[in-house]
Amino acid sequence: MSERHGVAVDVAIHAPGREGDHRNHHAHLLTTTRRIGPEGLGAKTRELDQKTSGEVERWRGRWAEMQNAALERANVPERVDHRSHQRRGIEQEATVHMGPSATAMERRAEHQAMREGRAYEPVTMVGQHNAGVIEQRGLRQYIERGPSGCAMQGSDIGQAACVRGHLERRGRSRSARCSRGAASGAACRERTREQAQGTPAGAGP
Repeated sequence: MSERHGVAVDVAIHAPGREGDHRNHHAHLLTTTRRIGPEGLGAKTRELDQKTSGEVERWRGRWAEMQNAALERANVPERVDHRSHQRRGIEQEATVHMGPSATAMERRAEHQAMREGRAYEPVTMVGQHNAGVIEQRGLRQYIERGPSGCAMQGSDIGQAACVRGHLERRGRSRSARCSRGAASGAACRERTREQAQGTPAGAGP
């Protein structure tokens, strides 16, 4: 960015916070809004303010390329795309940015649930919305990839939804087998109840 636009760029690399997501390694880039020359600040970098210039889109695409190259080097199968779902033709609801206040409220609620030994439930409207979106993604992942796709979910909610889809489908399969074996229906139903209390291999937390 400095070479292309002549601006000064300040970079701050942050590790995950102690109470946040342990995967949240990230960086902040802060640039000047004017070009830097021998005599100091000069002309404004208007191309970074105008959508019609294409420069912002170019940098978003370049950042996606850099992320995907790093993921490939790390043998991580996921890839990122800087384009919106709409532009990519994907009919999938997006999550909403939570912001610091909602994030803090959700963290407090999660810690409180852990102290009380109960399942965490989102307490803010945006948190509830995002949880619903992630759950739908987890179920869709199961439909498309089966149980093996559950590990691809990046959140506990998504993984739980994916595993739940696996359990529900197995339950329907068992019920169908019981219906076909009516002669031993009582024994089959009892076996189904016993199996439903357990967790299938590979579907644990």
